[in-house]
Amino acid sequence: MPDDDAMAGRYRLIDVVGRGGMGAVWRAHDDLLDREVAVKEVLTPPGTTGGEGDAPWFARTMREARSAARLRHPSVITVYDVVTHDGRPWIVMEFVPGRALSDVLRDRALPPPRVAEIGASMLAGLRAAHAAGVVHRDVKPANVLLDGDRVILTDFGIAAAAGLTALTASGAILGTPSYMAPEQARSGTASAASDLWSLGATLYAAVEGRPPFTGPTAVSILSALLTEEPAPPVDAGPLRPVLDGLLRKDPARRMSGEEAAALLATAAHTGGPVVLPPPAPPPAPPPGRASAPPPADGTAVLAPVPGPPSLTDLPCPAESLAFAPDGRTLATALPGGHGLPAAWLWDVDTGGLRHTVDRPAGGEDDAHVVFLPDGSLVAGDGAAFSITRPGAGTRDIVSTSGRFVHAAVGWRPPSATMGRPGAAMVAVRSSERAGVQIHEVDGASRQLDGGEEEHETGEMAFSPDARYLAIAARVPGTAEHQVELWDTGLMERRNILVGHREAPWNLVFSWTGSRLLTWGFGGQPQLWDPARRFRSPLLATLRGHSDPRPAQAFAWDRHLATADGGTLLLWTARQGEGPVARLDGHTGDINQVAFGLRDRIAVTASDDGTVRVWNVLAATHDRPETACIATLTGHEGPVTGLAVNAGGTVLATAGRDRSVRLWDLSRYVRA
Repeated sequence: MPDDDAMAGRYRLIDVVGRGGMGAVWRAHDDLLDREVAVKEVLTPPGTTGGEGDAPWFARTMREARSAARLRHPSVITVYDVVTHDGRPWIVMEFVPGRALSDVLRDRALPPPRVAEIGASMLAGLRAAHAAGVVHRDVKPANVLLDGDRVILTDFGIAAAAGLTALTASGAILGTPSYMAPEQARSGTASAASDLWSLGATLYAAVEGRPPFTGPTAVSILSALLTEEPAPPVDAGPLRPVLDGLLRKDPARRMSGEEAAALLATAAHTGGPVVLPPPAPPPAPPPGRASAPPPADGTAVLAPVPGPPSLTDLPCPAESLAFAPDGRTLATALPGGHGLPAAWLWDVDTGGLRHTVDRPAGGEDDAHVVFLPDGSLVAGDGAAFSITRPGAGTRDIVSTSGRFVHAAVGWRPPSATMGRPGAAMVAVRSSERAGVQIHEVDGASRQLDGGEEEHETGEMAFSPDARYLAIAARVPGTAEHQVELWDTGLMERRNILVGHREAPWNLVFSWTGSRLLTWGFGGQPQLWDPARRFRSPLLATLRGHSDPRPAQAFAWDRHLATADGGTLLLWTARQGEGPVARLDGHTGDINQVAFGLRDRIAVTASDDGTVRVWNVLAATHDRPETACIATLTGHEGPVTGLAVNAGGTVLATAGRDRSVRLWDLSRYVRA
């Protein structure tokens, strides 16, 4: 670690904020200009001795730093200074507090419109660098920072000014194999065209959840890169043309930056899957059943398949809705008391019934369905769960006592470092005082050992990565309640959230797991930071709710929506200040709320038979009178279910009228 004395008489190192193959990045303070900066410590490559033989490497590093310092663009990190300390070059840059794209992608892949926005900013920065004669050489998610709406390309530390490549003639290949262009892998020579390939590979990884070429070793990745074609993207939607163009192996045939910019702009505006225009009116309803009014402008009612059932005439109201990760399939769950399957899977484009999933023996009336990131479908009710994996069959989890009083479903992402595949996880409890069992899709079953049998326990919820399981419980010997946070890997209790006067029967994690909302019957919602262990994890009590039936949703980690009767309340999710907006308009209670279009809109379903679309930006910037941008009508009676596809562009709604409808959300907010 460097000395405490200020480097070059002005830069005082504070702490390490990142490490990479070329060196560490420190957060530092510039004493001369009194500002926060980032300082990159460039590590000497293997084989250097610190003598005169290192002069070429030192000269190359200084040249690269100077070339990066010439760049001035909002999407390129700004280099302030280059200094020598302890015999090594240190690069002083602007400090960006945002997250690396690689960190974001560890949580989940991103919807195509957001990836298109990121790609457009990256491309603008690359084109500015190429115009200045600078080639990045190592474009990848780890070298992209996201700070609010700003996208910043960083680490031009291994980029060389075009034509100054002689110093790397030793044969060393600079770059990351998973994102490297084929011609760069063959010769070690990079160009503006190879940066465009790396841009395409980065966008592919952002929307698909993995790079176009993977393997257990760098050699296997390079072999695939040179001999195979990328697997066709599944979730890219409108990004497919730009990915195909950028990932052409022949640089001469590769898409130009100008062409890519135009396609990315179109993809950012278009959004995810295209909703078909409304089909021809469905056949007349059966005698004795009222005819539904025509849908409002902007809706697409799925056409009925020949003969029952159809989405516009279900046997009974749907209790749960879920889109598959690719947005092409919609799953519905109907009560089992009617002798119906556990789940019905529908083709979103045609409205046709693809197939059903049988209900496990012992299934009950209530029903729930959810898709996991790998495409697995979990369908469950009060007594049994079925987990159906693509190409791997179905596994049933059935209660030995005849009923699960509480259950939760989660997804543990794959871990390359631990050699562990992704897995569905189901936590169940057969009675209020029974222990919690955690079942994994591979058949493993474990039980939490924390004395739960000695006190009543209640609702449960997994964090987004299934690392933690939150369990509501009554404090032994008191009327107080608490939420226990369990580490599912270590199978031990990590934290206890105390102070609940009512039994929490709604537990909801934010998208990243950094916030937890708890809500008890008749009480007020409470917002927690579950990671805090040495100071109070309670961030705020969200006061002002009189309705004991909670409806809530997180917008990533920025906003939180709750409902109180027919009023929608918006809060800041970081500290729970607010509400920052109270939105009225429904004449009946709000049953569900969701976010869409990259969290720019909120959607509410109400007992009044309507669905309202709200502009979050207008609502949170003192313009609530303009916040309601659409009222969607067409259901006969209360709207009880909502689901939004992964791109945030298509909404499915379910009503007591035994119909499910699709709506195109992208028409209501233009980028």
